[in-house]
Amino acid sequence: MKYYLGIDVNTDNEAEWRLALDKLREQKDIVQGYVMDEIYNMMESGEASVAAYYAGDYLSMLDNNEDLAFVIPEEGSNWFVDAMCVLKDAPHKEEAEAWINFIASTEANLANMDYIWYASPNAEALEQYPDYYLECYEEELDPETYEEFITEKFAYINSLPGGSTNLHSQLLRGRSLTQTIVKRIGSAQKQDKGQYNYNQHFLIFHSDLLQNQIMAIF
Repeated sequence: MKYYLGIDVNTDNEAEWRLALDKLREQKDIVQGYVMDEIYNMMESGEASVAAYYAGDYLSMLDNNEDLAFVIPEEGSNWFVDAMCVLKDAPHKEEAEAWINFIASTEANLANMDYIWYASPNAEALEQYPDYYLECYEEELDPETYEEFITEKFAYINSLPGGSTNLHSQLLRGRSLTQTIVKRIGSAQKQDKGQYNYNQHFLIFHSDLLQNQIMAIF
């Protein structure tokens, strides 16, 4: 999968990563900041206009702001899968593995999908969820909510060599990028009523997704 710069998202070439970082720096005039859970209030209130965020949390925010929309870039995006892990020397390893087996079951996946609004890697749960929803709520599942993504538009981000991981951390935590963020936020104009007016439309990024923003630029 290749995005904006035509570079493979799983590249471990330092020069290509630096090209992507340069593109991030070019956004400084329209980026409000890199934040965590503050993104909920900012998008629900309309303080920010665009944000890179997870589809399930978008559906949660939609309950508080019906004007929000979820858009997949024409160039594509990436898949992500959360994981549960057990320490090799965990004192209750069998119990932990039993929990993982339970949470990976079809029954648990159906309930989990319904609660957090995320898809599941469990194929049986994906197939059964429309019927599960009908049984729970006595109405058909909105097809737009459950539409199947075009898999060709999505890429998996592989585990890269340790040296590449260290480079990512250095780039994302680098002085120049941090200065860009602070400079942008610090340039706000304070109004009479104590509110800040940035005088433009903003992009706002979840800090955990910053690496994915570089991926998207590729």
